[in-house]
Amino acid sequence: MSSSDVELQENKRDKLRSAAMKGKWSEVIEMYKQERDIRTVAITATRDNVLHMAVSSGDAKVVADIVDFVCAERDVVLRAYNDRNNTPLHLAASMGNVEMCRKIGDADPSLVTRCNIAGETPLFLAALYGNKTAFLWLHYLYIESPEVSSTDFSHYMRNNGDTILHCAIAEGHFDVAIEIVHLYKNLVKEMMMRRNKVGLTPLHLLAATPSAFKSTCLHGRSILVCLIYGFFRVEEKKQATMKEEVEQCERKSRVKFYQEIGFYQIRKMKEKHTWCLQIMNELLQHASDEDMSKIISRIPSEHLSISLEKEEDNESESMATPVPGTIIIETPLMIAAKTGVKEMVEKILELFPTRIKDVNDEGKNIVLLAADYRQIEVFRILCKQKRLTESIFRQVDKEGNNALHLAAMLGVKLDSLYHGETLSMLREIKWFEFVKNSMPPGLSERYNRKMETPDDIFRHSHKELMRSEREWLNQTSQACSVVSTLVLSVAFAIRSNVPGGYDGSNNKGFAILRNNKVFKWFEVCSSGALFFSLISTICFLSIVASRSQSVNSCRYVPFIRLHFGMLFMFISIVYLWISFCAGDFFMLDDDTLHKALPSYVVVSSVTILLVVTQLPTFLGPTLASISPIQAPRRKTTHPIEYRRAKEKENNIDLNSQD
Repeated sequence: MSSSDVELQENKRDKLRSAAMKGKWSEVIEMYKQERDIRTVAITATRDNVLHMAVSSGDAKVVADIVDFVCAERDVVLRAYNDRNNTPLHLAASMGNVEMCRKIGDADPSLVTRCNIAGETPLFLAALYGNKTAFLWLHYLYIESPEVSSTDFSHYMRNNGDTILHCAIAEGHFDVAIEIVHLYKNLVKEMMMRRNKVGLTPLHLLAATPSAFKSTCLHGRSILVCLIYGFFRVEEKKQATMKEEVEQCERKSRVKFYQEIGFYQIRKMKEKHTWCLQIMNELLQHASDEDMSKIISRIPSEHLSISLEKEEDNESESMATPVPGTIIIETPLMIAAKTGVKEMVEKILELFPTRIKDVNDEGKNIVLLAADYRQIEVFRILCKQKRLTESIFRQVDKEGNNALHLAAMLGVKLDSLYHGETLSMLREIKWFEFVKNSMPPGLSERYNRKMETPDDIFRHSHKELMRSEREWLNQTSQACSVVSTLVLSVAFAIRSNVPGGYDGSNNKGFAILRNNKVFKWFEVCSSGALFFSLISTICFLSIVASRSQSVNSCRYVPFIRLHFGMLFMFISIVYLWISFCAGDFFMLDDDTLHKALPSYVVVSSVTILLVVTQLPTFLGPTLASISPIQAPRRKTTHPIEYRRAKEKENNIDLNSQD
């Protein structure tokens, strides 16, 4: 080809790319009809051709026109790939555009299982991105092809060993995952317990996704959300969606109504929890005791090293320190104990009771893991297990820490001193006492390898928290005591000087206006302001005067004195304002009183609104002190440390293939 021909070809390519980028598809199709040699040429830096760009634009009509036009070159155009070996069908499947998938797939059904550079088929990408309808349509298109083998299902797995079930669960597409469980029943054992190159099964990923379960997802939600959640009824999915249902592709009016009124997301959440539980049960039904006992130990760039849990007499071997940089994949039971998925913990202990003795590389069993990660619901389940012996609770890790040592360690240090650390300290104490009361007697006096008892660890790890809380208490109490003292002084002055004065005709000195109904309001409210301001002042002064730094002081001072003192101070201010308004009733004439009434209403409304909005602040800590135990928060750590390493390995693989 001469230089002039090359230059002409480049000009055509630039013109075609410019028209496609600007969305001028009429010009693109016209050029497509006239210039046969540009139909498969790559026009972008990523080697996309015109059909790739048309699919990426999302215009199904343009894609249909191009597919219909290139009948003679159909195989060449439809199978053209970009720099990642993605065909146009790969892009359509990843976008979830069923109309484009149908058009391209009907033209060439073999494209459904064509792999890109990562070993991903269009069907795989549809599952990866949660495009349920596109995934189902591609699946039925594939299995109805005459050349399909009933035993060839290589399309469900990519190069790194991830199956479509791995990806659907890892990405949170449980509507797709439940379809996969039903569609691949003949491969259920192979797919459900298959380990990828990192060593993970779908069950590991499910255990590491606490938001997929009701017990962990609804924790901390508002009462309204929980009520709406309970209103919806979601049945388990008994079979996969049929092809006829896929072809209909229309939503029910009831779902549309729920979406319009804002309840759709709550319904979707309940569907996710229902199907996730169903997937978990299906996975565990096909798991073996050997599958549930394998701990994966591998160094990046090395092959997997699968080791079974050792028996108790070989416990020292199982607790050997791994090589630095080793990736450890624990059993699903251990991961579920870390994330607080009590549904999985209960089911695994029911089906595989011997797995309760398993320990990880740090020497921790599930009792120690539940205490370390502060999973109170899991800990409660373990306490109720009849088959648990004292030896399980008495077990220590490699550092000699028992469950009480781990519970005594500080969870997370919050920045907010007012509503954060005060509540956090109470939760820390209640959590520690809960674990102490659940453990066999005598463990609170045991030493670890650093010669520390649980009480020593608690005092040492919470020393800074108690100090900062004490400083905040003193500063807040001093500021509030000034306000409460001023309120007390004003309330005393008002109570001493009643409107209208006193009747001097007798020795008792009754108020002249004592029989007036408004005066009774003044009398009650002024007395209330004096009474509550006096109590609040005493509460604040007692905090400032106290020098105790004990744990009990941190437990009772903030909740019994400070918050009640602040509550009483606000109540005294409200009473003071009411008494002031009642006093003005006697001092103003009717005309002035009517003019001032709107101002009184506005100020009174703002005052009442302020008190009501602050009630959770005052009563919240008190209710927390008497409410059921809630484990304090801790630093968020993912229970499976593999994702970053996996991504790096994938990039290395792709670069090597390039």
